[in-house]
Amino acid sequence: MNVERFEYRFQDCYVLADETTLTVGNALLEQRFDVRDGALRPVSVRNVALGDEWLRQEEACAPLFRLPGMPDSPARRAFLSAEADDDLGTAEAHLRVRLDVAYRDSALLVRTTWRLYPGRPFAQQEVSVKRRSPEDEAASLDGFAIDVPERESRGDPDPTERQDYIYSLPLRELHCRYEAVELRDVTDRTNTLVRLAQGRLFPAGRDSLDGNLLFLEKALTPSGLLVVKEGPTPAGRLGANAPDFAFEGRRLIVQGSGLDAEHLAAPDDDFLAAYGSAIGVYDGTETGRSDVLDAYHRGIRIIRPELDFFLMSNTWGDRSRDGRVSEPFLLAELEAAARLGVTHVQVDDGWQAGTTVNSANAAAEGGGRWSGYHAAGSDFWRPHPERLPNGLTPIASRAAELGIQLGLWFSPDSDDDFRHWEKDADILLSLHRTYGVRHFKIDGVMLRSKRGERNVLRLMRKVVAESGNGVYLNLDTTAQVRLGYFGRTQYGGIFLENRYTDWSNYYPHWTLRNLWMLSKYVPARKLQMEFLNVRRNQDRYGDDPLAPDACGPLYGFAAALFSNPLAWMELSGLEQRDADALSRLVRLVAPYRDRILSGRVLPIGDEPSGAGWTGLQAAAGDSEGCVLVFRERNLEPSRRLKLWGHGNARLRFERVAGIADANALLENGVPYDAAPDEEGRYRFELPAPLTFALYTYRVEP
Repeated sequence: MNVERFEYRFQDCYVLADETTLTVGNALLEQRFDVRDGALRPVSVRNVALGDEWLRQEEACAPLFRLPGMPDSPARRAFLSAEADDDLGTAEAHLRVRLDVAYRDSALLVRTTWRLYPGRPFAQQEVSVKRRSPEDEAASLDGFAIDVPERESRGDPDPTERQDYIYSLPLRELHCRYEAVELRDVTDRTNTLVRLAQGRLFPAGRDSLDGNLLFLEKALTPSGLLVVKEGPTPAGRLGANAPDFAFEGRRLIVQGSGLDAEHLAAPDDDFLAAYGSAIGVYDGTETGRSDVLDAYHRGIRIIRPELDFFLMSNTWGDRSRDGRVSEPFLLAELEAAARLGVTHVQVDDGWQAGTTVNSANAAAEGGGRWSGYHAAGSDFWRPHPERLPNGLTPIASRAAELGIQLGLWFSPDSDDDFRHWEKDADILLSLHRTYGVRHFKIDGVMLRSKRGERNVLRLMRKVVAESGNGVYLNLDTTAQVRLGYFGRTQYGGIFLENRYTDWSNYYPHWTLRNLWMLSKYVPARKLQMEFLNVRRNQDRYGDDPLAPDACGPLYGFAAALFSNPLAWMELSGLEQRDADALSRLVRLVAPYRDRILSGRVLPIGDEPSGAGWTGLQAAAGDSEGCVLVFRERNLEPSRRLKLWGHGNARLRFERVAGIADANALLENGVPYDAAPDEEGRYRFELPAPLTFALYTYRVEP
């Protein structure tokens, strides 16, 4: 259907188009593109609330994106469609816009998809490609057809032009500072998970930076631009492994699609997506950065406390691996979990009949597998016939009686780019329907191409769709090439790290540091952070004053409290005194869990080092929240700490729980009012080194 003008609206979101211009936006952010010759060229990115424009006008502006193997010929036709969507019920309802461009002398179809969220100051963009067969080319395409005029002067292609980028903007303002945030995974060998790089625009400058996030802020105007690369960390990038962000003078480029020319060479039955991107606008302040990122995360995944908040146990942290998995052992773990107040018990690798490379019995069974599970036979993912002779039914039934959710470990088959993804999805769905399992740890993923990534996403989407959005996928990010933090991980959360006292690589302040550093950029509710049985392997730490045993089990639990805590241990192996103390603490803080994780968790105080004053704040709106304060191994009896979002407000604090020393639990304290000093800092006092306290607070009239 040919139209002179296309318009579609959903709440405050809209798309407007004619034969030369496409505009997408909402009440807060608007983008406009020149669509002549089919190569989208950015014309405007405007902060509507501030009336602030980010782009300069360029007649010879570079295309918005360029993928390896894209044709140089102009477009033949474009097809535009729009509809409301909610990403299988996981996201807020939003407007999805698609522009399909067919090229002359090419069977390639290039699709650009935008997602715009009502009342949210950001928009997502994704480019995907499909090479059609001759039969497909003859078929009509869906959407409103737009005849695409050529530009008056295309010029010859520049052989030095970048051939692999997913977003590009010609910036108007020279006087800007920028900061790239590189998040790191593969945590089995990484323990500093955030790195920052800063700079300022320079007319002849050339700068390249790794990262998933880029903040760009004007020096002369209170205005900021957030750019998100929705892909893996640098450790997981596919395709040409270029840095994620680049500046060429005042041109900003998001590099690396994950695709290569080979992807575009053969006909395909479906679109293959490049890494995505998103932009957001804010007021140029640090609080504004937090606001726009919070809006982004809340837009792409609706918070569902019954699915998203949990205190889980997993026995793997005591390093018996699958050696103790059996029906009696798991039933004992369930009883211990119920006494402790654990909400979910997850059975890791070993519940299934097949043997993996991580099994305690791997050597005796031919080394085990880490892919090729379906080649091993149809019984691989059935309950182990000797360890669980009655299957999982007794375990699931007892869990239900105790009010505990059963979780399971699963490893999709990486062979041949996850070609068995449908079988794997059916296995997860069967476990969900048969045993009521809603939380699956997804491990062993090894991505080798964008086709493999597409199949992993197909698996996840099938499970979410056919479970009625009733399954939470906990993505292990400890090793291999995986999705990272921003690579389409919206269908659950992140199992962040393996830490063991057996290898002396667990310290409570290291766990706290990783949560503290990530919480600015990744919602704490999306992270699963560990606490261990600190009495194990004390000899491996010698006289280290920050050893887990020196901190005690309560301090270790508190370090993970503002995430989804993971009891990375055999609960039935806890000393009784520790089990009793943890049970009391868990029950004291349980009434505040929803408030903490529904809020915005942000770091306060010093970066955790084992020797400072540090903590986390969970802001529940503008007037109340929770604060968790740690006095590490520090001699100062008190410290003034700046909180987020309260300026000079007088606050009323009330202690919920804390410790007087490693083993002495403190319960509710007397409420008190506190005014900040001239720098907006509030005074906190704790009784001894290696202690903590959890407070609620509210603004006093």
